[in-house]
Amino acid sequence: MAQLLARQDQQRIARQLFLVLAPRDINRGQELVDLAGSFGLEAGTRTSREKKGRVLILDTLGELALCYSQADLAFVGGSLVPQGGHNPIEPAIHGVPVLFGPHMEDFAEIVRELLDYEGGKMVTKDSLSETLAFLLADKEARMRMGQAAQGLVKRHRGGVQRHLQAIQDLLGLQH
Repeated sequence: MAQLLARQDQQRIARQLFLVLAPRDINRGQELVDLAGSFGLEAGTRTSREKKGRVLILDTLGELALCYSQADLAFVGGSLVPQGGHNPIEPAIHGVPVLFGPHMEDFAEIVRELLDYEGGKMVTKDSLSETLAFLLADKEARMRMGQAAQGLVKRHRGGVQRHLQAIQDLLGLQH
């Protein structure tokens, strides 16, 4: 009975979602619309005249920041398979909780910090839907996680300037 209730709750949550997919290759838009359709999901691309469904495929550049600014949470792709992952800083800037898979080799340092500060959570293909359901159902947990992610980004702001100053100091240069 508990499993049935949990499944019904997950289906209720799924009906409320608006999913945005941003493929690395924007030319994959129609392929992803077709893939979503094979799962029974209506989808459309950003550039299509006909907007339909609750799945939007970004087939444009430069709009991901706007999407993150409106998001409740983000799964950073390219990370469930050994591809090195995508940039987890982008959603963190907007105070969005960041989920990612175990293959974030290209962003290992920031991922460690996101995990340490509880602004991000590593998931597997098996734990992704459960973690999504939990975070979507618990607004306070989402808010804490998003604030931690954003706080981490804020702590690192000005890093380039600090490094330049350190180099100038080492070289005895005055600014």
